[in-house]
Amino acid sequence: MSFSLEQIAELEAGREEINVKFQQVRQRLILTPFSTALAREHTDHGLARRLGILAHCINRVSELLPPAQIDIPDSQQIADATVYIQAFVLNTFGCCENLAWMWVSERGVMNSNGQPLPEKRIGLGPGYRQLRASFPLGFRTYLETFDGWFAHLKDFRDALAHRIPLYIPPYCIDTERGAEFQTLEAQASAALMQGDLDAYQRICAERDSLRHFKPIMVHSLADPRPVIFHYQLQADFNTIVDITEHLLTDLT
Repeated sequence: MSFSLEQIAELEAGREEINVKFQQVRQRLILTPFSTALAREHTDHGLARRLGILAHCINRVSELLPPAQIDIPDSQQIADATVYIQAFVLNTFGCCENLAWMWVSERGVMNSNGQPLPEKRIGLGPGYRQLRASFPLGFRTYLETFDGWFAHLKDFRDALAHRIPLYIPPYCIDTERGAEFQTLEAQASAALMQGDLDAYQRICAERDSLRHFKPIMVHSLADPRPVIFHYQLQADFNTIVDITEHLLTDLT
């Protein structure tokens, strides 16, 4: 796949808007009068820093693998972009944790026995029922609209931390050309074994012409849900900013 000119312009405009949004939300975070030192720490040294990292990752991925990229990028470009995307996923998950801690600290949310809420119960996703119950109905209902997004984020984060790290395939082969690619691969190997370098190079060129680059990230080749990372990164950043603004409104 390749992006249309309209999609490329849309992605570039979105990236510029993200840089503006980061400055705006950071300023709001700085100016918010928190009453607890813990909330201020999770704001200044957690959420604000992470948002800056997210914006930086989006910019670097776009520079390394521009939406207008058509040719297959070299392995170093893909490796660097992969590192930035992995950092993005972990810090997006961390933003949710920082937001939850801000709320717990400012609202004094406690366990049912009057003791501090266990750390494993502090988060924004649908599994954190006790903490969600402490939110105003409007914010709780608002968060429920993101339950699918929270599940998607957790799946990527868990796979990255515990199972197969997400990565960018170096190239793709269309399904309908898969058998042809395998045949050419076998013919190239046979030509090389026979010492026919001219045939080997000719077959390799024909084989490689079937390869093309797709701006997707996956857990593994068996993952049926490849994600177009340029759009996903921007959408995730905007979601975190939106949740942040709603939470700050309820806190103040």
